[in-house]
Amino acid sequence: MKSGTAPLTASNRSGHPCSRDDRTDNASTQPARPCPFVIWQGDGACYAQVPLADLLVYWRAVEASTLEYLKTLDAQERAREVVMPRPEGDERFTVEHLLWHVLQHEVRHTAQIALLTRQAGYVPPQLDLLVYLTPR
Repeated sequence: MKSGTAPLTASNRSGHPCSRDDRTDNASTQPARPCPFVIWQGDGACYAQVPLADLLVYWRAVEASTLEYLKTLDAQERAREVVMPRPEGDERFTVEHLLWHVLQHEVRHTAQIALLTRQAGYVPPQLDLLVYLTPR
């Protein structure tokens, strides 16, 4: 699905792929809406034409929404089943399992950033979260 690169505002930030509210209707089969910044080229997405300032606004909106959601995580919410529609049939996962998946996915991307930085001839920055959490 192709989409434009309109700047993100408070009124259109619902374009985030995770914006579908599974907390109220986890049996929904509606597809998530695409990110408003994705420009599909060939086999992948290209973000190079999007101004950094727009991406930062989008990042901050997603981060704020995520932090608000994380405040709701209790045992019942972690155990809640989420239905993910697939062409071959629905898959069901608990919220806790999905959170572990996101964590593992993030680790993979962090390793990719370090590898690509080294391949470009640079020393990657410190990517250990504990460095950023340590008061200075």
